[in-house]
Amino acid sequence: ADFTCTEAIFGKLSGGGRLDNYIEEICTLPLRIMLMTSGLPYTEQQLLDLYWAGFDFIKALDNFVDESPLAAADNAVASVWGYLEAALENTTGDSPIARFMAEGEAAGISREKMIVNISSYLIISLSNTAGVSSAYLLRNLINNPEARRKLQENPALLCEDSVIMEFLRRDNHVKALSRQAHDGFSLGDHDIEQGESINIFFPGVNLDPTHWDNPLAIDLNRQFTGENNIIFGGARYVCIGKYLGLAFLKQMARGFVDNLPDSAKIVEGDIEVDGDWVSERVITRMPIELG
Repeated sequence: ADFTCTEAIFGKLSGGGRLDNYIEEICTLPLRIMLMTSGLPYTEQQLLDLYWAGFDFIKALDNFVDESPLAAADNAVASVWGYLEAALENTTGDSPIARFMAEGEAAGISREKMIVNISSYLIISLSNTAGVSSAYLLRNLINNPEARRKLQENPALLCEDSVIMEFLRRDNHVKALSRQAHDGFSLGDHDIEQGESINIFFPGVNLDPTHWDNPLAIDLNRQFTGENNIIFGGARYVCIGKYLGLAFLKQMARGFVDNLPDSAKIVEGDIEVDGDWVSERVITRMPIELG
């Protein structure tokens, strides 16, 4: 991927003063990078529309007990579909996305199926997982100056998957996995009735003091294996985008570490979140004092 478009945005961190809301630019960076890399044309307004479409879609998907967000999610899917239909008509034949479409067609995959897959990648992986996680990564780097100094003194640490995993363990925007029982069954000593909700709350797992020493601290020496965490899922259900996500967040972390002044502080009292849904807690405003 081409990360040159991040330089101007990262540069704002080293400019001093106060950034009233850095979140929107951070959260749209994954989309910007991948649209540029793949050769999909976009305007700044389309970039924002795509991000918030992903936000609306996931919010509805994870709130099966509340149907009020469904209309917004339907509109979001329609807007992403409309964007791709138009954008794909304006791609050059040698661009990665044009080659992807041509190879898919040659393999007998319908255009509709290919657009469905591109759409889901845009609104789930880029707008949500990569975009919002990078905002939490920035917040944790600012709130943990000792860890930030270690990364500044030893930049090679930013090449380690375990370092990014540690930041995701400490604070990730995905707070729960929710499922609804179609039929009644027993799980251990618990009877689950048909229609009841079952939730796994990830902070309870990732911050469990019986599993992690000093769980609230950022410890760059922690080791992660496929068995000792569920940061990207577990067992047979590991996130298909795990390594792409890690690669992107490494680039984001490097830009933050290189440009954050030592005096940087989050204005915690002015943070705004949309956190009234079960699975996600999305920062929508995060002022930063840069000194």
